[in-house]
Formats: sequence, C-alpha cells, structure tokens
Amino acid sequence: MIEQITLVKSAEDFDQIALALGVPRYTLPTKIEQRQVQPPTPWEVALTGYELDEEEWRIVGPLVPRGIAHHARCDRSYVNACLARQRLARYGKSWWYLDPSLGPVSSLRGRYLRWVSLRWFQKLFEDLTRFGGLSSARMAEFENLATEAENRLRRKGAHS
Repeated sequence: MIEQITLVKSAEDFDQIALALGVPRYTLPTKIEQRQVQPPTPWEVALTGYELDEEEWRIVGPLVPRGIAHHARCDRSYVNACLARQRLARYGKSWWYLDPSLGPVSSLRGRYLRWVSLRWFQKLFEDLTRFGGLSSARMAEFENLATEAENRLRRKGAHS
C-alpha cells in the first residue's frame, strides 16, 4: 500500500499508483480535487439537537393531543418537525428547510395549522407544565411553540 502520494505529475505516476494499489489505471481519478469544507450556517447549527430523545418522548408522547385522523407513528416526527421549524424561524427559514425524513412539508404545515386553530400547542404546554419532567430549555421551546401559535391566532383574528 502507498503511504503517501505527494504529487501526480505524469501518466507514469498514475501507472505506478495503479500498480501499487492493484487496480486498473482507468479507475483512478484523473484530477485530484481539494474539497473545501464549508462551515455550517447559523441555522444549520441551530438544527442540531432538536429531536426529542427517548426519555423526553416518554413524557411528551402520552400528552400529544389525539385528532380524528391520528397516526401514532407520526406524532414523534411531527413534534420534532415543529421544534425544528421553530428554530429555523429564528433565521427566517421556512418549512422547506426541514429534513425530508420528518415528512412531506405540506402535511406537516397542514397539521401545524390545525393544531394552531384547535389550540393544541397551548394545551400540550399546559399539560407539560402540570406534569413536569422536561429540562427548562426544552420547556422553553414548548412555551415558544404555544406563544407562537397564540400570536398566529391573534393575527388571524385581526384579519377576519
């Protein structure tokens, strides 16, 4: 195995490298690219750690309001999506910046608007306050969700 390759100058160098690696020459890259690693943007940093861990979900899961078209398997990813979207909103980013593994944006946003109109974020926060068990930072996130939902309802009422 080659320990270090400093500079590939000619076709003979490629031949020697291929021979040393035991691979055909055409499998080697013709150009060695230097990749620049971009530092994460502030909103990408904000998205780290938004997911509820197992212990937090054991507390939050049973308190999630159940609707008519309730799908239990989606609740956790939905709550995670709401927490992530709240963090994105601080940087002016929309639902479209969410990780696609959380679900389709149209479904997440539609469910969010239903929860706002039914005041379920406020109910969830009140229940979490009553039962406790979450860290103060996580409680602040749920409080912000409830406050944001209440403000959205007020704005909607002012336009009616």
